[in-house]
Amino acid sequence: MGATEDPFTQVNITLVGNIAGAVGKIQISNDISPRVTTNLAIKAPTNLDAGSPLLRSIFNTNDATTYSYVNAVKVYDSIGVSHEVKYYFVHEAPNVWKVFGVLDDEPIIFQNANGDSYAFLRIEFNGIGQLTKVSVQGDVASITGEAPQESATDNGEFYLINSASLPGSIVIKSYNDGANTFNVRWVDDGNGNIIDLDDNNRIIGSIDYDTGKIVINSFVGNGAQETLTVDYKYYSETITNGNSVLSNATAQDVIENSVYIRKYHDGTNWIVVNWADDGNGNIINLDTNAVVGTINYTNGTINITDPNIQQIQVVYEYTDNTGALNSQANLIRMEAISTNNNYSATLNTGGNPIQYNLDLRELKQLESEFIFYAEQDGYGKGDLLSVSVSEDGLIRGIYSNGQVRDWARIAVATFKDKEVLVRKGNNLYLPNSQTFTPIIVPGGVISKVRGGFLELSNVDISREFINLITAQRAYQANARTITTSDQVLQETMNLKR
Repeated sequence: MGATEDPFTQVNITLVGNIAGAVGKIQISNDISPRVTTNLAIKAPTNLDAGSPLLRSIFNTNDATTYSYVNAVKVYDSIGVSHEVKYYFVHEAPNVWKVFGVLDDEPIIFQNANGDSYAFLRIEFNGIGQLTKVSVQGDVASITGEAPQESATDNGEFYLINSASLPGSIVIKSYNDGANTFNVRWVDDGNGNIIDLDDNNRIIGSIDYDTGKIVINSFVGNGAQETLTVDYKYYSETITNGNSVLSNATAQDVIENSVYIRKYHDGTNWIVVNWADDGNGNIINLDTNAVVGTINYTNGTINITDPNIQQIQVVYEYTDNTGALNSQANLIRMEAISTNNNYSATLNTGGNPIQYNLDLRELKQLESEFIFYAEQDGYGKGDLLSVSVSEDGLIRGIYSNGQVRDWARIAVATFKDKEVLVRKGNNLYLPNSQTFTPIIVPGGVISKVRGGFLELSNVDISREFINLITAQRAYQANARTITTSDQVLQETMNLKR
């Protein structure tokens, strides 16, 4: 790293502004290295609108009706490349919200203290809009090598077995057209599009994350019935209708109004539905409001009335789960996201994995419009643009990445007797006797440091220039007055003649 050096004495400054070290030469770095984001805080005046409608659906980034609000913030990896983080907020119940995250084209997976993986946060507020509890929900599972087959109608549609897939987790590695297998790098971009990484990220299809429906445009009506090879992550749970219980309900209660059923199996096919609990122990069809089954919130047993339904896929939340964060709203940890990902459009920079703490402590929920403001501690590489010196001697560098760094503080020496100083030129002085020890203090303590002044001068140059211009204007005005008076006298003399 290069540096600019001046032969003045200084007191060193730490990154937090504390004076440290011995007096020495001033060194100002010509650039500063990138800093990876390690902390991201959602700050005041961020607000979630308490009056926004309650939503009963499985989250889907390409369907704006499944979330209440979304906003983004930049974070940085270890080599200074910026990445976009989007946070989606879903108003699930009064004073209750779900939070999903996507970093570029990868899902943000939240962790508890044990390192377990979860799809989203459940955040709860009290009656005056203050955050009271944060917990992680939606146990994440991974699938490798699933082989969905195109629908028989040659419509380019494929269905993943599991619903509630995580945005940014879909990777299609190959497809077979019935005769040959072709290796590809097709991924979802986190926004519901399937893109081809080998064709300049061209959009080639779409994905509905809630149902697992994939559409590949070029396969529509091409006369072949293709089969895909897909890796993905999801957070639904499959149970046998009426005969088994939700796994997390053995120790905790299922939370009312948190249950969603998006698919059931009739013994032959998976059927897409839109069912949810009503908070009173009934499972209802959200499209018709008809009751289709029941749920026991205490033991997690679900019984769908139709006897032909063998299995159901459920998304749900549960109370006081092992992933509860409670008051640790500033220690929300995410699973590390690789930046050496060959199946990502942007997360292939070669840097270290991105992993940071999320702080939600200043988040509020009031009857007011949505507002989002976040701060994070990362930045890219910065080059020195300018240097300034304050009256208290702080030497400050301003960099192209927006960072302002206090590098040093000028030290001021005061002598008991100024007559002992001997001029050495170039504004340098030395005492003529070693017996006189100066008092050295940081600038601004007993005197001010000012730029643009000559040695031994107490004249403010800018003010004196203003005074000079004022005097010049006054002189010009007086001169014109004298000239006018002289002309009047001359005319008077001419009239007399």
